[in-house]
Amino acid sequence: MSTEQSYVGGGNYATPSNQPVSGHLYRTQVYLLVTDIARLSGESELTIWKRIYQLVHAYYGVYLPWLPRRKNESMLRVAERHDHLDKVYSVAYSERLQYQS
Repeated sequence: MSTEQSYVGGGNYATPSNQPVSGHLYRTQVYLLVTDIARLSGESELTIWKRIYQLVHAYYGVYLPWLPRRKNESMLRVAERHDHLDKVYSVAYSERLQYQS
């Protein structure tokens, strides 16, 4: 077997700069941003999530709670499936920048 993908774990997990970030890593980054905002602001994570989804709706016209969801699917998965995860990330990142010292 000469290809790099011919065995389990043979993939190259380093992300080149010209390649998009994988969905799982992107979702993790959004989650970490929200927990960081909650810690810095003293607000609950639920409040932060609601504000982020409202801002995504205000900035991009995408209201994530109205998108079709599968059973037990998180809102971040819904955003990823409908190609809106980048918008959620950008809003969360801009929220996080407000608390930088």
